[in-house]
Amino acid sequence: LKFDFGDRLVDFNRQAARWFGLDSSYIGQPVSSILPSDALRLRAPLVKQLKASGDRQETLDRLTIEGQTQWADMRYFPIGREHYFSLTRIVTARVQERMALRESQEQLSAVMNNIPGVLYRHVRHPDGTHGFPIVSKRIGEIFGLANNEQRHDPNYLESALEADDRNAYLAAIAESGRTLLPFDVTLRVRGESAQVRWARLIGAPRTMENGDILWDSLAVDVTQQREAEDALRASRQQMRAVLDTVPHWIWVKDRDQRFVIVNRSLADDFGMTPAEMEYHHMAEIVTGPAAQKAKMEDQEIIERGISLHDPQWEVPLPDGRTSLRSTKKIPLRGADGAIVGLVGISEDVSQRVESERALEMSRQLLRTVLDTVPHWIWVKDQERRYQMVNRSLAEAVGRSPADLEGARREELFPPPPPEEQEQERRVLTEGADSYVAERRVQLLDSRTH
Repeated sequence: LKFDFGDRLVDFNRQAARWFGLDSSYIGQPVSSILPSDALRLRAPLVKQLKASGDRQETLDRLTIEGQTQWADMRYFPIGREHYFSLTRIVTARVQERMALRESQEQLSAVMNNIPGVLYRHVRHPDGTHGFPIVSKRIGEIFGLANNEQRHDPNYLESALEADDRNAYLAAIAESGRTLLPFDVTLRVRGESAQVRWARLIGAPRTMENGDILWDSLAVDVTQQREAEDALRASRQQMRAVLDTVPHWIWVKDRDQRFVIVNRSLADDFGMTPAEMEYHHMAEIVTGPAAQKAKMEDQEIIERGISLHDPQWEVPLPDGRTSLRSTKKIPLRGADGAIVGLVGISEDVSQRVESERALEMSRQLLRTVLDTVPHWIWVKDQERRYQMVNRSLAEAVGRSPADLEGARREELFPPPPPEEQEQERRVLTEGADSYVAERRVQLLDSRTH
């Protein structure tokens, strides 16, 4: 919802209309007649603080929406000096998930004494046989094996691993036993179910007097972490694909003004790859006034948190060309609101500016030609207002061309005969052919042409 600082409703979206039963008649009404009491109670301190500080405010609390108590994420932020927005999102599922996770973690902490994952001991005897003398009952949950009574079986853990990962695990154990250094592997486990999970196995070896090698090990389910990493990797690949299809220059810099993301268009124009440009300063790529100007602007954006727009930034390119660019830069903020860098997007406007210059020159040339012609020349729009008038006509009525543009004919001359008015109407409205009329025109100073 959008309010003015008098707490009167200015605008709302469809979801707000559905939640709070709003329609257009509520525009201009005070907030006290719009929101339910619990929402008013929650918003009061937030809005008060927003008005006092001008900073965004937010809270997470229970709210009655459509007759149900929901967890709501409520945020208030100013828009200019006269309005502020209220953004409310239902996050019940997320809060419940967090509460359930917290409860589960507390239970696990009590049972496992704050040890994450599953502890087990792997022993290898001098004759090459091995086993698992100590194994937590929960190991079946990680490795997807239902029969925990067999967890001491030497092949229990290995049977849950994917074939390729089983060989990687055995190779890691063999290398650790040879060097007596810890092993740390992340493997796919399937067990007796079709679902593939990821487990991280960490173990530290030590030798016994009888020649046994013991690994006190920890197994941790890292499925969610691995899926999050895969999702993040896919997201970055998608972002890179999108950025590299945009013809504009797009970049992200950190607080030290180093490029951390560069799209292909920018890198190509400097004869580099994005990876070659990233983690370098602008001054390492471009020298001279353009680099100095970029450094000063970037510093101002990062220190003051402002956005900048340069409609015509001249950048020298390695091939000797100068690229004229319309450039916008905005501060990049982290989750806590602190400025962590900046984002820039720059469009090549060289051709557009050149076209605008050529158009202006063409207009000036046309005006010069028209003003040297002794005849009257004019252009009218559909409403018969003069859009362009040459100097000969303007001087005939004692005015300048600029004074006449926008005026109607009857403001300057007596009306033409009806048949000529009809001919002009047909040209304007029906696209009829041109016509020729010859008649006397009496000017406002009583002269006749």
